[in-house]
Amino acid sequence: MGAKLKASVLCPGFVKTRIMESERNRPAGLQTPDRVVSENERAFLSAYREFVGAGIPASDVAGKVVDAIRDERFWVFPHPETLDSVRTRMDSVLSETNPIFAPPGGMKERLGM
Repeated sequence: MGAKLKASVLCPGFVKTRIMESERNRPAGLQTPDRVVSENERAFLSAYREFVGAGIPASDVAGKVVDAIRDERFWVFPHPETLDSVRTRMDSVLSETNPIFAPPGGMKERLGM
């Protein structure tokens, strides 16, 4: 009999990383420095930068992942407050209704929604 396969799924939420600077990795021929950004997109990106900047350190997430693997937990939610958004999305799936935009706490207000 083979070894039992084990897995965990990380739903990281906001983690303090350089993801909002990912343009730095784009090859020169694919960069779009003259791209026009709408006011809505600019507001969203600004809010997203704030939330990522206020996120938990990647080292904290790594520790939670290691703990989950040791405990053989499938789901890993470093930000328990995101579970309300997950619940809203799952309710939408189970009731077969169109998706509902349910940003994590605080982001909706920050975007003026």
